[in-house]
Amino acid sequence: MLVFILLTVATLLIIVAGLFAAGTQLEKSEKLVAIVVSVVGGLLTFVGLIFAGVQIRAGAQQLEAASIYAMQKDGRELYEKSLNNTQFVDYVFNYIPGRHYESSTTDAARRQVGIIIQFYSSIYNQYKHGVLSNEAWSVAQQDLCLFVKREPVRSIWTDHLAKNYPDDFVEKIGSCLV
Repeated sequence: MLVFILLTVATLLIIVAGLFAAGTQLEKSEKLVAIVVSVVGGLLTFVGLIFAGVQIRAGAQQLEAASIYAMQKDGRELYEKSLNNTQFVDYVFNYIPGRHYESSTTDAARRQVGIIIQFYSSIYNQYKHGVLSNEAWSVAQQDLCLFVKREPVRSIWTDHLAKNYPDDFVEKIGSCLV
């Protein structure tokens, strides 16, 4: 938007400069032609800028839609893969505090939780870099929060995974846990 405003101001300055030049250097009929050319050129530039802005916005919306589609597809595949991992399901979805779990079960669950957290981290990075809107990130963050609030995911995150992520993402997950 700032670029659009700056280009509009530049266009107006060109028009004013053209009018000034027409008033100081040319004959009367040439002045009229210079004024008309300056005004028409300025208007065409202005219309071109509006069109370019509309096209850029449409492109950004298409990029976000494609990103959301890919994100949902990847999320469904990850969810299906996670549900096929019986150790993950047993430990994360059927967790019983105080129950002894085999280290193979906790290790498998920890790996799968790490993969899921990495998935949400990539969504956050898209949001952070402007590919996803606040609304799209908000939906993903709600899902993330539901996941990390679940014990033992909370413990896996705080004890093993948080140290591997940037501070801003750690803060986003931290906001889920308060």
